[in-house]
Amino acid sequence: MKAKVINAKGKKVKEIEKRKEFKEEFKKNPNPITKARSNAFKLLANASYGYQGFFGARYYCPEASAATTAIDRKSVV
Repeated sequence: MKAKVINAKGKKVKEIEKRKEFKEEFKKNPNPITKARSNAFKLLANASYGYQGFFGARYYCPEASAATTAIDRKSVV
């Protein structure tokens, strides 16, 4: 069972959904362009999570960072 990734307003997170689309596209058609697209969205998702958990960040939010970690753990297990 795959977990749906939603934001605080109850909407799906576009970056995560796009990452899934491009990852599937890469599996069907492995080439440098599809791999770069997949990795770009992965990088965006990881960077936004990391920024929220960084104490010196302008938009520091440990609750959001902890929530992201909890959702990831739930979807991995």
